[in-house]
Amino acid sequence: MANLIAVVGQSGSGKSSAIRTLKPEETFIINVASKPLPFKG
Repeated sequence: MANLIAVVGQSGSGKSSAIRTLKPEETFIINVASKPLPFKG
C-alpha cells in the first residue's frame, strides 16, 4: 500500500530538507515544477 504526500510551501521553508530525510529505497519523487532538485537521487 502506498501513501501519497505533497510537500508544498514558500521558498526557504525546508521542503528539500524534509524530502532529504525520507528513505530513498521507499521514496519516489515526482517533480512537477520542472526545476532541478537541490540534492542527488
